[in-house]
Amino acid sequence: SDRLYISPQDTAFPIQAQIDNLNEEVGISRLHGVLVFDDPTRSTVIEFNDTDKVRSFAWINPYTKEILGVSARHEMPMQMIRHFMVNFCLERWEQSLSNYQRIGQLSYLSRDYSCGGRAVSEV
Repeated sequence: SDRLYISPQDTAFPIQAQIDNLNEEVGISRLHGVLVFDDPTRSTVIEFNDTDKVRSFAWINPYTKEILGVSARHEMPMQMIRHFMVNFCLERWEQSLSNYQRIGQLSYLSRDYSCGGRAVSEV
């Protein structure tokens, strides 16, 4: 079944009932947020930490309390891309900083400034 879209029915369960069902089935150690849409064909999205302290998202059918899917946040495509980009850029930045410091130190040692014909040394 689809996680995002569901078949609307007459009556939806209260948010607390949906959270309680998720807690019984998966276990919640911390609740971060609940996203409810005005569109009656959209599932409820709950962001939480599970009992292993893994930050996750759950999609709930508000009419049946059925859990349509649970995904750890770090396994979601956008988080994986973000993680890759942050690590890639950080690694490049550290390499650049390392090169800059190495080159900067060498050039610092060899700099000779002159001011009106007299040498000025760096301290």
